[in-house]
Amino acid sequence: MMRASNAPQLPNIYPGTSDAFQHVAWGITLTLAFGSAGHLAEIFLAARSTLGQFRLEQMTVLGLSPLSRTALLMRECAAVALPPTGARLVHHLHNTAFAALFPVTDLFGFVQGLSTSTFRVFEFIALGCMIYVALSGLIWFVTRALEAAYAPPAPTHGRRKAFVWS
Repeated sequence: MMRASNAPQLPNIYPGTSDAFQHVAWGITLTLAFGSAGHLAEIFLAARSTLGQFRLEQMTVLGLSPLSRTALLMRECAAVALPPTGARLVHHLHNTAFAALFPVTDLFGFVQGLSTSTFRVFEFIALGCMIYVALSGLIWFVTRALEAAYAPPAPTHGRRKAFVWS
């Protein structure tokens, strides 16, 4: 650590972390980013493989531009890729890896600061839990809305829906 502290300084984007430990904070962030990229890549590869070789060849035969083909591929894979992607994003929030994208550290730092300064720990722990549940619920809601938007219509096979008394 003593040698790392003599290295060139990185921008301090992590409040509460000393300048000498910015390399460690950046290293953790990059590690989380590479790990998440691997997880997301596997999710999208698995979703793509569900289409099968014939559908992938059909997209090529259509003569679409690479951008149009990619957009079509994404729409076709969305129903399979969105549930694990939403779960992965909630996992990110749990690990506070979302700190670079959302002000998670600011929100929870604010809650912790109020808890420390007022000594009303229980109320602010409850507030922190509600913020966590709200952010997780928001991610879940957006993911479910995208799933519903991209889900293929259910086949009816010419049958009518049964009437159910409620």
